[in-house]
Formats: sequence, C-alpha cells, structure tokens
Amino acid sequence: MKKYVIYALITVLVLSLIGCGQAKKTEVQKLQEIKEVKGSEVTVGGQKVNLSDVIVAVGNSSDIKKGNKAYVISTGDKKYLVVYTGHKETKEKEGTEIIDIVKKADNDGITLNNGKFYSVTPNTTEQTIEDLENIKKYNPDDFKTGDIVRMLVKDDKIIAVVRY
Repeated sequence: MKKYVIYALITVLVLSLIGCGQAKKTEVQKLQEIKEVKGSEVTVGGQKVNLSDVIVAVGNSSDIKKGNKAYVISTGDKKYLVVYTGHKETKEKEGTEIIDIVKKADNDGITLNNGKFYSVTPNTTEQTIEDLENIKKYNPDDFKTGDIVRMLVKDDKIIAVVRY
C-alpha cells in the first residue's frame, strides 16, 4: 500500500511540472539574480523570458520579483523557470516536502545547503527535469553541488527526489 501512495505522490509531482509529454535534452543554468520584472517579461541574469512561454517549476508567481534568484531550463520544446527563495519545508500527508540546494550527494544521502543531511534507502527514487517520466533508483552521481532539489522526506530519510 505504501508503495502505491509513493507512486501516486511522485505522479502528482510529475504532472504538476510537465503535464503530459516527454522531455528531451536539458540545458541547465546556474542561479542568477532576477534583474527586472516588467509585465509578463522577466530578466534573469541577461536572459529575457516571457512568463507565458515558461512553466514555473519551483516557486510561484509571487516569488518572481527583482532580487530573487532563479534560472531558466530549456528541455526540448519546453522552458521552465526555477525560482529559489531559500530552504522551504511543507508538511505533506506522506512526509515533508523540502526544496533546497544540494551541497553534497553521496551513497549515504544528500546534504543540503543549510547543512542538514538526509539519508537514502534502497527504495529512494529520483527524477530529473530532463525526463520526469523516468523514475529510477537514486544515484549520487546524478547530483552536483548547486542543484536545486525537491525531496519527499520521512524520518530524515529521502523517499523521492526531483533534481531541477
């Protein structure tokens, strides 16, 4: 039963990010400052994006303001805006959803930017924004320092993690 609940939660996360469809090659960028917001046009670093052309993958519309950190990810024909406003924890029915930056990832787990360590189990799954439909077993080599992640954690153990 727990397995089905975990799959259902992961499916909800996937659908909230991409709807339906398949992602392709991803072009990843580093966190940059939001320089300007004019109507539906946002300048992230030196790149201008129209909000009607992107999916806000992390954060929400109220987070899109001058001075906040963000980056744009191009995946196939889709663009995602990832806005990072700091460590966030949200209580969920199956655990706690955590959004933060990876400081270190190894076979034992992930240490976040705030220094907190979360261990992995043999059942920990991962997904990337490049291919959200592909749910696979956790591999620390897929995570780099500076990656933004959304994790579902219970009792300080990672159940599932999505890397942006």
